[in-house]
Amino acid sequence: MRRILSGMLWASTLLAVSTHAQQEAFDRSQEVDRFVRIIETGTRGKLIESAAEIVDSDLADPKLAAAIHTKLNSDLPQLSSKSAVDKKYRSTMIAALVSTGIDSYLPFIESSCDAPKSDKPSKECAAASEAIRWHSARNRLANTKRSDFRDDELHLARIANLLTADEFAFKEEATSRMANKKIRDDRLFDIIELQLLSALPPTTSLKNSLRAAPSAQPQKNYPRTTIFSRYVNLLGQSGNIKYRNTIDAIAKSDAAHNIKKHARTAAKRLSM
Repeated sequence: MRRILSGMLWASTLLAVSTHAQQEAFDRSQEVDRFVRIIETGTRGKLIESAAEIVDSDLADPKLAAAIHTKLNSDLPQLSSKSAVDKKYRSTMIAALVSTGIDSYLPFIESSCDAPKSDKPSKECAAASEAIRWHSARNRLANTKRSDFRDDELHLARIANLLTADEFAFKEEATSRMANKKIRDDRLFDIIELQLLSALPPTTSLKNSLRAAPSAQPQKNYPRTTIFSRYVNLLGQSGNIKYRNTIDAIAKSDAAHNIKKHARTAAKRLSM
């Protein structure tokens, strides 16, 4: 039954994403070429750094995936299980290949994940098949062009696409990027505010709308309470007083205790 439900969940997720996939996507060929050059000629340290960057890039390019596969396949026999650098290189390159969301590399990834018994499998190795499908859906969604962002604002457009996704796992990814990279853009904050307001209609309490929602990544749930708490925090960090009324309304609502607590803190930040 769990497998059937998981399959149904993924079918609905991929169906929703397919609409975005049919729309025009950003041209990211220059980024791909830069990463491929690094993979082919870069030092081990530079490769580790770039592989981590690829994981967060939402790139699903066959040329890039092929370069990662070729390089890792060539290096695997020489990697030592006793070297911390080699272990990190191996895991980050596997993660980069998984993040392309190209499932034809699954057999190679699974064979590369056969680490020595003393090593703990990475999260990519533990559920490579599900991770590839999750990244595939994320990449297609994130790279859809938007009229409200210029081509040179790709990093913001990708976050906006993830924020407006139906799946809460994608929203969580977007809020993490905004928080970790200290991204402050009113267009993103407006999307967040609109979602908060839509959850607080005059006839329905915010608390009643906060139910656990299925995530795009099986075996994980990202309930609305967690995402809305993050949303409120981000609005508080925006520095823009125009969001104060929304934050005050949430603080005075019958929302979950955690959300109201974050709303009060956010209100104080905007008052400074």
